[in-house]
Amino acid sequence: MRNYITITLDKERKLRYSFRVIKQIEDRLQKPFTRVVQDGYLGDWFTVILLGLQGAGEKVTEKQLDELLDFDNLGEIIPSIVEAITGRPAKVDKSDDSPNAETGAGS
Repeated sequence: MRNYITITLDKERKLRYSFRVIKQIEDRLQKPFTRVVQDGYLGDWFTVILLGLQGAGEKVTEKQLDELLDFDNLGEIIPSIVEAITGRPAKVDKSDDSPNAETGAGS
């Protein structure tokens, strides 16, 4: 796993998914990280991105992130996170524009 993932929101920002951050995600969402990827719920991905930003030392609040995220950048961010954590490229189903299509969730 790479130490950091660089994404572009309002500016270039870094995400970091250490063991501690993944545990925080699982604790907050009350489910294993693999389930987050499979389910593909937007609220879950919001938490994954927020905690990844904070894990990299980015100073961003939930309210700020809510303003920065949209479906265009989610389509780039989610596959990067999945690949960084699992070491495998995310499956992309071009027949569907939903966030699940980007993660391979529900397949």
